[in-house]
Amino acid sequence: MGSKERHFAYITALNPEVTGSALPVSVTTSSVRKCNFLVDCGLFQEREYNYLNQNGFPFSCEKIEFVLITHNHADHVGKLPLLCKNGFYGKIFATKATAKLMKISLSNSYQIMKEEAQRWKQKPLYDEEDLERVFECIEPCEIGESIQVNQNVKVTFFDNGHIVGASMILTQLSYPGEKDINILFTGDYKPYNTFKEVKEMPTWVYGLPMNVVIESTYGDTETSEIEYNFERDVEKLLKERKSLFIPVLAQGRAQEILYTLKKMQEDGRINENIPIYLDGDLSHQYTYMYRSKLLDIDEEKLDFLPKNFHWVNKDNRVGIMMTNTQKIILTTSGMLDHGPAQLYLPTVITRKNWVIYLTSYCSEGTLGRKLMDNVDEESVMVMGMELKLKIKAQIFSTSQFSSHAKANELIALLSKFKNLKLVLINHGEKETKEKFASRVEDAEVAERVEILGQHTFKVASYGYMKAMGAKLYSNTKTRKNTNSKKVKKLKKVSKTRTERKKVACKRKISHPR
Repeated sequence: MGSKERHFAYITALNPEVTGSALPVSVTTSSVRKCNFLVDCGLFQEREYNYLNQNGFPFSCEKIEFVLITHNHADHVGKLPLLCKNGFYGKIFATKATAKLMKISLSNSYQIMKEEAQRWKQKPLYDEEDLERVFECIEPCEIGESIQVNQNVKVTFFDNGHIVGASMILTQLSYPGEKDINILFTGDYKPYNTFKEVKEMPTWVYGLPMNVVIESTYGDTETSEIEYNFERDVEKLLKERKSLFIPVLAQGRAQEILYTLKKMQEDGRINENIPIYLDGDLSHQYTYMYRSKLLDIDEEKLDFLPKNFHWVNKDNRVGIMMTNTQKIILTTSGMLDHGPAQLYLPTVITRKNWVIYLTSYCSEGTLGRKLMDNVDEESVMVMGMELKLKIKAQIFSTSQFSSHAKANELIALLSKFKNLKLVLINHGEKETKEKFASRVEDAEVAERVEILGQHTFKVASYGYMKAMGAKLYSNTKTRKNTNSKKVKKLKKVSKTRTERKKVACKRKISHPR
């Protein structure tokens, strides 16, 4: 069968674990020129992989014909200016909402990068001209619209509940006399969203011979394991006269928390007189955008600001912190490694009347993860300085706001396909990807299951052909070739995860992701 095939797709993941999402795809044929494209182009946020942001790309950027963007998060779009700097001149396809939001996020990232480069006396990764070139390359797309990006490649964007504007992207590779190669890139996936109705993919998609590249951030977690504890905790803590410091992601998480607090006010669960503050230029811009009618947001959800809400900037920030009155502060970043959160921490973290309530996934090595793990005896970086901070504030966390699907929801998505050839697992911590691979194989929803980040995979119309040796950025161990046999379930967990669970049990917290 393989000898008759004359066109193939080679798929690689540049991200060893969660962040830094970038999937180079190369299509080769016997009679037509090679086509190279990229799905997402993100920054690494794990400390151990930060050097990869400086290293550019392990491929020739000028040979990339186009880029497909699943959604507007820095770990999926943050390296686009660097791609342009290194010779990319093609189009960048994204949904209309993502296209609008990208201009905000990338402009903000550029300003932060410039300031940090000046602070550390380093050369910026890219300049304003590279940023402007990204904006010139963006091609906004309608949800559900099929776009013929070249003679042989058609792409269709489908709804995804991860954040507003997020999409799954179907690529169909068609060549004369050959069967199509269909590849669905889920991006970061969630079947529902607080601010909009998530439309189901049409039935014809599920009937195609399909290869799926799927995320696995929560691939070791069931929806039944998620404790919806935020409202309960907030209600209790505020009655105890605690002030709340809530690190948030600028897009999605900040707006969802504000919406939740408003509903709690309306239900009489929290006092409307307690002031609620939002800090961070980027979170402000996204909140303005969410309240406008420029995005695909349900009209009844546009008015989501709670009573006694206040915008915070550099002029009133100090005054807010100096007052001893009870308050709620939302600010970026969600992992506590940058943004206005760093300005508050030296005060908040050392006071018993404060609670730091973590609502986002925090990568290994970040200050947010250290607080979850109760690492209070070692030095931490705050505002570019190494400080020893004795934790007196209480640390709480929740996973209920996660914008990622859990294992059972991911399996449910895969189960809808009638002819699923290959599942490639991406975007997850190493052990989580392994566990999710076992889950997918046990569910028997696909002919073949493999893990990206370990090899380059050669795919034909009938699915998996072989795994190539190149590992690019990956430093993880190679998963054994199972030849479609069941993978033995992992019985052990990593030392760090075990330690985290002990800490979580001791302090009654859980890790949000």
